Amino acid sequence: MSAESGWLGTAVGIAVGMLARVVGLGNVLWPQHPQWALFSVVVAVAVVSMAILERNERRSSNRVHT
Repeated sequence: MSAESGWLGTAVGIAVGMLARVVGLGNVLWPQHPQWALFSVVVAVAVVSMAILERNERRSSNRVHT
């Protein structure tokens, strides 16, 4: 995994986590522990974003430029 996809995936995860906090998603998902719900959302989105970015990087490096 490249450092660039890691940083971008983390940034996207944090941005989505902040949006989820503003909207109140943590209280909807897990009312007893909304901070853990938000943490789970941030981690899940970051991991998925990193995987998508890494896949796109590999796909673009395999293309032949003519």
